Amino acid sequence: MLKNIILLFCLIGAVCHGEVRRVESLESIEKELTLSDDGTLILLDMNGVLIKTTDVLLDLHYLPWIYLWYQINAPMITKEGMKPLVRILQNDLKIWEPVSPVWNEMIPRARSLGAKVVVFTKVIYDHSDNAIRARMLHSYGLPIQNDLSGLGVGKFYEYQEGVIETEHKLKGPVLEEIILNLPIKPTKIIFVDDMEEQVLSVDQTCLGLGIRCIAFHYEPRQRTPFLDEKIADFQMRTLVKQHRWLSDEEARLLLESVTSDEVED
Repeated sequence: MLKNIILLFCLIGAVCHGEVRRVESLESIEKELTLSDDGTLILLDMNGVLIKTTDVLLDLHYLPWIYLWYQINAPMITKEGMKPLVRILQNDLKIWEPVSPVWNEMIPRARSLGAKVVVFTKVIYDHSDNAIRARMLHSYGLPIQNDLSGLGVGKFYEYQEGVIETEHKLKGPVLEEIILNLPIKPTKIIFVDDMEEQVLSVDQTCLGLGIRCIAFHYEPRQRTPFLDEKIADFQMRTLVKQHRWLSDEEARLLLESVTSDEVED
């Protein structure tokens, strides 16, 4: 009798409790996606999971540096003032690239098994172009579709063409609202993000909702790129004052030419 009770609790734990996995490659994520069915909801972060930057300053490791730069050099800038700057970065396709072509195969395969696949990303809302991120993903051939048609806008999120956007600090509370607004509750969630706090947040939310969750903290093994702060400062000043982004190479060459002119003078 006691063994049966213990077994029952083990089964309940297996169904209701989440599972957090730290991975350095897409291999185990790919295996999990092949186990999808029509009750599976797959949520993929955008930056760092589907696409990555080609310029050092835009690497997620340097977000604190950017925040500090704004505090020192542009302390009066508002969220409305930030929107056109973010739009410039999102529209400049030369500074982004796909993380891996494997996603172009994995997403359709999971969808063919009945799973719903959407992007779940943190942003600054920009209602002047709600489809900018979906369009950006499509430009790289990433097959994101409107798998949650009818989801619409919530208190903590907006949904457009397969992309869930939120300004909320943590994605867990946002996911709870999304689940409540879905006509059919998923039986399993696969979540992939490169930020540990988001992975833990979503895992705890699924635990509270009684939904099985496999949350992947995707962190490829690679060195944090070296940041040349002189180049970074030049890029930021150009972005804020001229509303254009200089790639690392463009900024380096311009700085060298300026320095050369000063020496000649």
